[in-house]
Amino acid sequence: MTTHTKIATTLWLLLDFDNCQMATEHLAVPSLIERFNDLYADTIDHPLTFQEFKEHFHGQARENLCVNLSKHFGICVDYPTLYDAREWRMMQQLKKTGVEMAPHLIDTLSILEHQGYKFAFVSNNPIQRALAAMRFATNGQGEELARFFGTAFFWDSLF
Repeated sequence: MTTHTKIATTLWLLLDFDNCQMATEHLAVPSLIERFNDLYADTIDHPLTFQEFKEHFHGQARENLCVNLSKHFGICVDYPTLYDAREWRMMQQLKKTGVEMAPHLIDTLSILEHQGYKFAFVSNNPIQRALAAMRFATNGQGEELARFFGTAFFWDSLF
């Protein structure tokens, strides 16, 4: 006698948020550069530029970025000070400019959902930034995008 057991399999797609689903990165770096220059204008010999940031610090964030900015400029860049109210500042920027959603994202996720996929949001940025970006989506579909993830949000500064 043979017994067959059907095991239900859930197919998960882990989706990066920034610049994959919504165009947030082009707003994040300039706002951090502006904050740095405002804080350290009196102690650095030249303002940090976007080009200089891309050349020396691309992909760095938080404590690691502050350590490397300190070395680069020969000053002490304090992480809690540089990142103070960071997400509030980002929300203000996102609100001011709006955020573009990837073309056809909702349609694509809808098709995949009907095929049985579930979605998890992953990012190295705080979840509140993504929720703010969805809130200020220029196409007005941010709430619909958030629905696809439910509570499957994963954040880690190592991503």
